[in-house]
Amino acid sequence: MTQIFFLRYISLLIFGITLSFSFAGINFSKRNILLEFSVLLLSTVLQVLGFLLFGEDFVWKAYPFLAHLPIALLLFFFYKKRISTILASISSAYLCCQPAKWTELFYLEFFENETFSDYLYIASLGLCWILFIKTVTPYSSKIYNKNDKSVFIFGVIPMIYYLYDYSMAIYTDLLHNNVRVVIEFLPLLFCFVYFTFCLVYYREYEQKTEAVHKEQIIRIVSEQGAKEIETIKNKEKEAKFLRHDMRHFFRNLRLCLSEGNVEEALEMISAFSEKIESTAVLRFCGNSTVNYVISSFAEKFREKNIRFRYSIKLDDIDVDEISFSSIISNALENAYNAQLELPEEKRQVELMLCSMDEKILLSIKNPYLTEPVFSDGVPVSTKEGHGFGTQSIIYLTESLGGNCQFSAAEKNFIIRVVI
Repeated sequence: MTQIFFLRYISLLIFGITLSFSFAGINFSKRNILLEFSVLLLSTVLQVLGFLLFGEDFVWKAYPFLAHLPIALLLFFFYKKRISTILASISSAYLCCQPAKWTELFYLEFFENETFSDYLYIASLGLCWILFIKTVTPYSSKIYNKNDKSVFIFGVIPMIYYLYDYSMAIYTDLLHNNVRVVIEFLPLLFCFVYFTFCLVYYREYEQKTEAVHKEQIIRIVSEQGAKEIETIKNKEKEAKFLRHDMRHFFRNLRLCLSEGNVEEALEMISAFSEKIESTAVLRFCGNSTVNYVISSFAEKFREKNIRFRYSIKLDDIDVDEISFSSIISNALENAYNAQLELPEEKRQVELMLCSMDEKILLSIKNPYLTEPVFSDGVPVSTKEGHGFGTQSIIYLTESLGGNCQFSAAEKNFIIRVVI
């Protein structure tokens, strides 16, 4: 085994492992890189042992078990990824090798220097790696972390190609002939068509998601606006009655004081003050859209006996108020649903919203009954129809140029957003 062959082999392993992780939505943190290196080391050792004990032909045929299986096990047990996500991620990374292979084959059609073709192959892998990491995996990873139906729809081509290549070219000789360019043309075509389709689809998906978010928040604003108008009308009626009763109140108060009933007079003042306070329209912040959303959930919390504690110091916002209100709405909706699982005496939601150093800070804290499951710092749900709110928060926060953090400590779930 020559040095260039070993370098080529290691480059291919690094290429496949890192892309598989990226397609699965695993970022390049220090911990994740260390785990990827561990998989690389384990796979290398297994293949070297297989080569020494059984020969090269065994290594090629056992490659899925020596290289791909360790990746799948780590993604499944450590990162809690679904089987569909794992299959799509690994097969997509396998498909991504085609451009480098095509480049080498094209070169060998005109030149016979195989040593240089190895270097060309390694260089092509590096360029392809950068291209896929920058342009493809950020979008494909989002698709591959959706429900199983969506994953299989978009992952069917790389999955089929994976099975096709091993069954026709590695485990059998059905496709082996002298015209290699023809053999490799179909996988190359699949590669470009597939990822072009992914990019086009995701752009349309972004537009659709944004439209859904805006429609959702507009509906909330409209409903809450109607409620607030009705509330204001009721408060005005109550104020008219108070003005009418004020004359009787002062007459009774003067009578109590003249007779020396100070305690009774104080009770009358306290009761009348509460009536006055009840006619005031509750305002949480200066921005009408945000205020509508918070008011709507404050009413929902009151109906379900959920204690609502808040600290809001925000007059107005400089970002898109529809998107920001949708972030608050989704976060409060998640908190609301979590409280319905708890007994009434434990229900509580804490909201902190303020502006500081030209940044908007949002924090929502609530207790929970079911321990949340995190994958790469993001809470995930296996329940059908759940998890959309969290993905919406992440999407909208990133679209506004901010970042969000999810955590759980002392039986409390906390979301923090900085924009």
